[in-house]
Amino acid sequence: MGPPSAGAGEHAGYLEGVVAAAHLAASGTTSPADVVELVGRQIGDILDLDACTFDPGASQRDRPRLEAGGGITWRGRAVDVGRDGLPTLDVIELPVTSAGVDRGRYLLTSTSKVRRPDPERRQVAVTLAGQAGAALSGVP
Repeated sequence: MGPPSAGAGEHAGYLEGVVAAAHLAASGTTSPADVVELVGRQIGDILDLDACTFDPGASQRDRPRLEAGGGITWRGRAVDVGRDGLPTLDVIELPVTSAGVDRGRYLLTSTSKVRRPDPERRQVAVTLAGQAGAALSGVP
């Protein structure tokens, strides 16, 4: 049996990030603000973003949005990330929810170059945002 592929290493790295965020959110010893910050850094790394910041405010529906399934929509239309890359003309909103309650959103900035994160990376980002939502709601 040969060495693991680079893809397998990346997959393991994604899972480690999700597990670390889940442990922090569930521990009760880490402040919600620290969990939100860590998750933001992980999302930024996974999607290779210029910036990823948390905003507790309400979503703006005219912005691009990273949806729960990992797809991106903008003004009611699906964005073909594989072909066109992440939108660069505005920040992309990644909603942060817990138990159906909006807790805020991450604002994803991808303006310096065209980025085409695969669906798995986008789904990991959504999962991580869910961990931030759990931390903000106090639910492990």
